[in-house]
Amino acid sequence: MGSHTLVLNPILSGFLCLFILCFPSASSAEKTKTHYEGMSERCYEVLHGENRANKGAEKLECLKEFQALQGSITIVVSASRHEEELREASAPVALRSQKELVRISSHSVADYLRDIPGIEVTDAGQAGQKRIRLRGEEARRTLLLIDGQEFTDQREVGTPLLIAPEMIERIEVVRGANSVLYGSKAIGGVVNIITKKGGYHPFQASASHLYDSSTDGHQSFGSIYGSVDWFDYRLSVGKSDHGLRDTPLGEIENTGFEWDTISAYLGGTFDNHTIGLSYDTFESSSEVFVEESVRTSPPFVDFAVDIPQRDREKFSFSYTGKNLSQSLAKLRLDAYLQQSDRVFHTFSDTFFNFGFPLSNQTSIETDSELSNIGTTLQTDWDLHEDHFVIAGYQFVHDDVEQDRVRSVVTNGASLPSEFVYEEASRVMHSFYVQDKWEFLPDWMMTVGGRAFFFDAELDETTRDSFSPGTNSNEDVVGSIGVSYLGLEHTTIWGRWAQGYLFPTLNQTSTGAFAGVDFVNPNSQLQPERSHTFDVGFRYDNGALSTDLSIFTTLAEDYIDFVRCSESSFDCFEEGGRSPRVYINADRAKTFGAEVGVRYSGTFVEPYGSAAWIRRKLSREDLSTYDSGLPALSARVGVRRDVQLASALSGWVDTYLRLASESHERDGVGEAGLVRKSGWGTLNISAGLEIGSKKEMRIVADVLNIFDKAYTPARENLVAPGTAALVRFVVDL
Repeated sequence: MGSHTLVLNPILSGFLCLFILCFPSASSAEKTKTHYEGMSERCYEVLHGENRANKGAEKLECLKEFQALQGSITIVVSASRHEEELREASAPVALRSQKELVRISSHSVADYLRDIPGIEVTDAGQAGQKRIRLRGEEARRTLLLIDGQEFTDQREVGTPLLIAPEMIERIEVVRGANSVLYGSKAIGGVVNIITKKGGYHPFQASASHLYDSSTDGHQSFGSIYGSVDWFDYRLSVGKSDHGLRDTPLGEIENTGFEWDTISAYLGGTFDNHTIGLSYDTFESSSEVFVEESVRTSPPFVDFAVDIPQRDREKFSFSYTGKNLSQSLAKLRLDAYLQQSDRVFHTFSDTFFNFGFPLSNQTSIETDSELSNIGTTLQTDWDLHEDHFVIAGYQFVHDDVEQDRVRSVVTNGASLPSEFVYEEASRVMHSFYVQDKWEFLPDWMMTVGGRAFFFDAELDETTRDSFSPGTNSNEDVVGSIGVSYLGLEHTTIWGRWAQGYLFPTLNQTSTGAFAGVDFVNPNSQLQPERSHTFDVGFRYDNGALSTDLSIFTTLAEDYIDFVRCSESSFDCFEEGGRSPRVYINADRAKTFGAEVGVRYSGTFVEPYGSAAWIRRKLSREDLSTYDSGLPALSARVGVRRDVQLASALSGWVDTYLRLASESHERDGVGEAGLVRKSGWGTLNISAGLEIGSKKEMRIVADVLNIFDKAYTPARENLVAPGTAALVRFVVDL
């Protein structure tokens, strides 16, 4: 893979100096503190210091921090874009705390999310670049955030999770439309990944190694981090290398992948002001599996795809000011510069017989660079004892530079290669406001709106058939939610929210190849839109926890592509045997229920989570519930934590993971219906934590114990057979 940028040199030098200066100050007195990674120095002293009994207000605040670190999270930020108790949220929120994450062995962030009701993992044949769908929506309709900042991607298949799992402190998921608070793409929902920052000693370190028997894969990761006086720091490096996937049907070709990453963070707190600077780079490559039925489906003799480069590099800055005036509770500024590079190759061999043989070998090599500049400014206002208002502005500028070489050999004779270079850009200005109003005792209402201003443009092209064009849109979306807190341990809530997705630059400006056929852009495309209606119920008395949501989503103007001959829109590019064009064609109606239950009042802790979802897709020539979704997916298990000795604890988790059959229709008759059988697997996860400060952790997972052969509904790779994943972690 490519080398890391030279900008790291001063960063690495700075952290090396910091290491030399701070290491001697890690005294034996410091090392006797109980280890809770992520807890601030101040909160440690409040909870454990000599004067802790005299700090009532601070103690309450720090207990919340401690609960978050131990897995009993009661404070979330993603549901309303500000800190609030989970029980007050009028939205379906799911959490993965640090306690849960350290008990999962995986090379992918997607596996951290796999058992959240309503989430599906997809792979598109790329084992190392998994994506997620929420409530049946495609990956490009799910908004991915890293520390509240959008990971933008203009490619049509959606954003892959290009981040190392070991970097993550916790994950918050808000299901359903949420474009008022988070802008374009938040139709299916929002996934907010919060990364690890500093520590609570001047110097700490962590190292881990993962082995995955299903790929003979190895993954190593290490960090140094800490907190010195007023500032925090962290430097992390990681590397992963995985071979072919082993399944009950044998090894699958073209499923290897690798990545490496470097990240750095430096932050400081001065009175009520906190600033943070971060840098991270993720370099990856992935082989791509293509099913035999696709590779050799006439007229294809062979078809192959390769992604030798899929990289991400990001610089970001954040500032938070608290209690800046009597009314201004918080001001938050986020700014980032991000670049994504992708090299994408397709190779096809086709044969036609028109009374004479016609053989074509086509190679398409695409190299694209996506640059993003983003800024969000949000203010939180305590304007009245019954009202809490947030107001913000978001700016995003996306710029794509792409070159493509298309080479064709016909009956052994090489035709002139086609070279295309293009630049396209998109600018978004957006303003949002939300008011949280306690209009009656125990009743909360949340009302919000957002105004969008989009401009997308093809700035430059080498194709004579294309002319620069602009797609502009101005729109407003809204949401309203109500929650009732009058019953002990209980929250009842409901909401209506709109989703909004502006077309990608591929769709409006540059076009893209689908196999050997070119899909023409359409500058007249309209944004995709949706309405989500939810009602929900939460109950948590400390022993029994239940979370239920029931929803309906109505969506329209979904973007698809059709043959140029079937459309009234102009097609400028005649590449391939059947050129196509993007249009607003599809509608969708999705409804279902999601539930999670846990009971910890017995010797063991039984738990379960499940989703029942039905989705109807409609367009002019087709209306079907065969949308590729399993009607039911679930995880049911029982776990137990044990204290084996004063410095030795562990856990065992035995569970079933299952899904019902799925049908996906892409045509008429039996030939247009793809069936996938239902499946269920038995799995065991166990771990040991060793040392008075839990300095060492061993986590072992045995998956698919009975070696069942199956393919999850939205994936096209057969799942691994019986596999062991073992992770060793050492914290200093």
